[in-house]
Formats: sequence, C-alpha cells, structure tokens
Amino acid sequence: MYGMSNNYKVNEVISKDTGQRNYWQKLTKRDLWQIPVYKYISVEMDKDSSPKVIMEIGCGTGQKGVKHFEKYLNNYIGVDQPSGILIASTNFPKINWVISDLENTENLLEVIKFEKPNNILCVDVIEHLADPESFLKVLLSVKKGTKINISTPARESVEDQSIDGPPRNPLHVREWTSTELLDYLSNLGFTVINQLKFLPRGYNFLSPKELLRLVFRLISGKKLPDEKSCQLVILEV
Repeated sequence: MYGMSNNYKVNEVISKDTGQRNYWQKLTKRDLWQIPVYKYISVEMDKDSSPKVIMEIGCGTGQKGVKHFEKYLNNYIGVDQPSGILIASTNFPKINWVISDLENTENLLEVIKFEKPNNILCVDVIEHLADPESFLKVLLSVKKGTKINISTPARESVEDQSIDGPPRNPLHVREWTSTELLDYLSNLGFTVINQLKFLPRGYNFLSPKELLRLVFRLISGKKLPDEKSCQLVILEV
C-alpha cells in the first residue's frame, strides 16, 4: 500500500486543523526544520531565469517560503488548511494565500488549475496525509513541464526509530525509505529528475540552545549533527 511493505506499521491519523493557533505558533517559533531543503530549492530556482509561478502546497504559517523565496513573492502562492493560513495572512498580508484542505483533492485541483503554477513545492507534507496517493494524483494532472519538489523523511535514516515503523513523530502517518519513495513515484507516472538527502534541520551555531543540543548529542554518542534524513525528490510530469 502506497509503495510500502504490508508489514510496515503506521500511526493513526491525527487532524491538527482544529483552530488551535497554539500548534502553529509553536512551530513558527521553531523555524528550524527543512531549512536545507528550502535553501537548495531557492538556489536551483535562481539558476533558471525563466518566469516562475511558485505554489507551496502545505505552506503552514508561511514564514519559510516568504524567507527563502523573497525575490519571487509576487508570483508565490501558499496553500494550506485554515488555521495555518490564518496566521500566514496575518503576518504576511501581501502574499497570495489560499485555503484548501489537502485531503480534499477536488478543491485542491481547482486551486492548481486556477493559479497555473510551473513550480510546486510540498515540503514534508505527504507523510501527514491519510491518503497520499489521491494527493499525488492531483499533482500528476498539472501542465506538462511543471517542476515538482517533494520532501519527506527518509525512513532508513531517521534516528531512534524502527525501520518497520511506526514513525516516531505521531503526526506522521507513514514514512518512506528512499528506494520505496523513488519506486512509488515512478510507478505513479512521475518523471524523476533527481533525489537528494539533506539534514532535517538548519543550525544556528551562535545559539546557546543549539550548542547545548550538540554537546548532548556528543555525550549520547550520536553523530554531529543529525543524520541526513530528509529526502527531496525533484519531479516532472
């Protein structure tokens, strides 16, 4: 199922869109995760001078997209559920924010057809979805030549959890190994351009909290820094 072994254990789906602003505000204060992925995508976009319409599906509260795609904000669209977009539109009122339930594929397809993006980002989104295949099939329906960037944890590299699941993060329903994800996306019909691995988080070595974290990892006998456990797959349709 979803390109995985039938023996893989999944987490129960937990809906976080209950209007609880505290969930998103906590994440906004911890702007650490997936930063290497955003930086890589931003650099790659700068290499291509063609016009861009960027859609970030699963943008959350938007601060990462706004920070890393600053030069493209006139053509940037952030899409997510109501509670995240509420904070994003308050903090960055000039950006084009769109509310869509990512599990409601009909609505999401309408949003994509209306906005006509040629670059789509889904940064650590698919592991949260109850039915990622329906979501991915919507992405398959975009116009030819659209570049799609999908990142998600690489299960074989995530520390302190069983390869057989379930994910350590209770908000992740499932996580794919690098091989599983590549085969799964190819079998769905995507053209795979590249697959890379990054650190799951960015580091601020001037932060006392970060230095203490690294010291703790050293004492615990762990690698410094984390394993490269965030996989990014670059696709076209």
